[in-house]
Amino acid sequence: LYPLKRKLAPETKVLVKLFVEAVKNDGVSMNVENEISAQFNWQKLFTEAKRHNIGAMLYPYAKKAGCPEPLISAWSQIADKALRKELLFNAERSAIISEFEKAGIKYIPLKGIIIKDYYPRKGMREFTDNDMLLEEKSIPAATQIMEKRGYRSNINEDYTDCPFYKEPIFNFELHRALFAKNVPIAKYFKDPWKKAVKDNDSNFGYHMTNEDFYIHVITHFYKHYAISRVAVLKFFADFHYLQIGLIDSQKVDINYIKREFSKL
Repeated sequence: LYPLKRKLAPETKVLVKLFVEAVKNDGVSMNVENEISAQFNWQKLFTEAKRHNIGAMLYPYAKKAGCPEPLISAWSQIADKALRKELLFNAERSAIISEFEKAGIKYIPLKGIIIKDYYPRKGMREFTDNDMLLEEKSIPAATQIMEKRGYRSNINEDYTDCPFYKEPIFNFELHRALFAKNVPIAKYFKDPWKKAVKDNDSNFGYHMTNEDFYIHVITHFYKHYAISRVAVLKFFADFHYLQIGLIDSQKVDINYIKREFSKL
């Protein structure tokens, strides 16, 4: 987050400590009391937590650390909104997938849709949208379905993602490819359907193997970081829970992952 030689502000130290306490989730307190003085800027901590998209994650720990009113009430609203949003998106996504099934549209849920289930509690992982991969030929039919459901679209043929919005909160991105052609790693991901595995409980639903999903998540982060040079803490929480859920639990072939990364 900062050059190592830079002295961290108390608010930054507390942010990192609360983040570590939250992701470890082992009941061991990081003892932030020594960093909190009368001059401690809770608003700055709150703003930084939101910037890193970990406000909902840190809420119970900020409350335990003594975040005062009225700020802690605003923090509570972020946590409540994150939980409500996840539940609403789950229901809406199920309805959309049902329409895709009726229309014979193949789909693969991507990124946060899967990652959130590795977190220890619902509403802990904040997000802005849901992503699904479709075949190029299915985009027109999928667009009709989304528009009938009240979504407005902003499709640009030059982009791989087709965004759809519906008030007050829904934002779905339907992808025709995993990466744009001008991205160096796009060639590796040129035909994701070749490795996709059909779901057992649907006619047109597919998923990536655990190994290919992990590779995609890591390379997707790398693409964003290469462009913006910004690494928000939410990504590191994602890596932590994927490490626990996939690597540490031996649910992936680590040698396959190493071989595939060597091709990138």
